[in-house]
Amino acid sequence: RDILKHELAHYLNFLEHGQVQAHGQEFRETCKRYGFPDEIALASMNLDTANLSKEGDIDSERILEKVKKLFQLAASSNVHEAELATVKANALLLRHNLDRAHLKNDEAPIYLDRVLVQKRKDAKISAVYDMLKHFIVKTVISHGKNSCCLEVSGSITNVKLAVYVGNFLDKELEHLWVTAKHAHGLQGLRAKNSFFLGIAKGFDQKMKQAKANLSVTDRRALIVVEKDLTDRTKMIYSRLSSSRTNNNFDSHAGEIGIQSGKNLSIRPGVEGSSKKLYLEYSKS
Repeated sequence: RDILKHELAHYLNFLEHGQVQAHGQEFRETCKRYGFPDEIALASMNLDTANLSKEGDIDSERILEKVKKLFQLAASSNVHEAELATVKANALLLRHNLDRAHLKNDEAPIYLDRVLVQKRKDAKISAVYDMLKHFIVKTVISHGKNSCCLEVSGSITNVKLAVYVGNFLDKELEHLWVTAKHAHGLQGLRAKNSFFLGIAKGFDQKMKQAKANLSVTDRRALIVVEKDLTDRTKMIYSRLSSSRTNNNFDSHAGEIGIQSGKNLSIRPGVEGSSKKLYLEYSKS
């Protein structure tokens, strides 16, 4: 519970003050305001050590390693081989979730981590928000004081993989933009934003096609898994609102982005930098 309170205090502090010193004056004031014990504010716990028992899921680690190896194949210059590896990686993750769903473990905890911490919301964070939904996690764009970030929550396996993928996409979308800009003569923020949103749309179409190739039984099971994720993350996010406008959309850049999204493969080599404890929530 102390670990949970400590991370919750960090989260509340981020919402109120944005990116500030980890255990500075703002953090201590947040702990005091919410009535947390002194040891929480003093950060006297070794969070990495305390979290070992929670992160030591051997089955989850095994699945992650297999998926990452498939991502290595997805870096192949052979388009067909890269596409097949991406589909296999997604299928492996899906099978892992379907197998876990059969266990019907209502006590399994929900984990949360953050990626793409930046000053303000933009088209790239919106694109990654949409793309990470295909990795069976709840995605939320969270706004703090003078900052925002992308939060992902779900099982520990899915959250770790989503952070891994999110960090990759953060760099890859910029790389794809530079390539498209020179190849197609694109320029300006409007074109760049439309290109990013197009990538998300193309990736969405690609992943939906992969899911359509599942058996009827697996498609039904996936619906159950996704509904369970939605129901359980409501405990964390009880009230959400969203807004998006495409009034300033560049259709030409968007179409180029769609094709890039359809061809996008997740490649290894961008490990998430976060070593913090995941915010854990489970029914009591």
